[in-house]
Amino acid sequence: MPNSGPTEEEDLDVPEPIPHERAVTEVYLHAMTRGAQAGSILVSVLAVPVCWKRGLRGRLLLGRLGQISLVGSVLGGAIMAMGTNQKLKESGAWGAYDRAYRLRNNAGQKTLDALSYTTAAVGLFAGTVLLNKGLYGGLLGASSGLSLGVLEYVGLTMYQNVGLTVYERYSGRAGTHGNLKKD
Repeated sequence: MPNSGPTEEEDLDVPEPIPHERAVTEVYLHAMTRGAQAGSILVSVLAVPVCWKRGLRGRLLLGRLGQISLVGSVLGGAIMAMGTNQKLKESGAWGAYDRAYRLRNNAGQKTLDALSYTTAAVGLFAGTVLLNKGLYGGLLGASSGLSLGVLEYVGLTMYQNVGLTVYERYSGRAGTHGNLKKD
């Protein structure tokens, strides 16, 4: 059953409406990016033992990982596009707008996107210009960069959470789990 949207009272609280096409585009871009990231990471992690068993080590393994990462990115992005298409059909126009609004105002998503796109751009530059591999090398670098951006975000988040835990322990605020308020 499609989502009928908000009531009139709820509708008054929704800021800056965006056109439906833009909301759908934002949701697709988000889903395909996450699919490409997940596909790149999962396929790379699953392929390392297989490549290792076949005798690929060192530079050969790293070269193959770029190709494997690219295949995972394409497959993950395509699968997520199909899933998003189905989800948007079920949720209707309001569902697309709601999801786009939530994505725009999620600080974690913004940070992850910025890190992923930056590392993908660095990978694209490295594969194309530094390694002189042309467009294909750039695609290999960009797909590897997407997954490195996710790993960088996970590491950054873990570091921040550990720092909060230590602060909570030594400041006498143990158990607040990051909900630190000024006295």
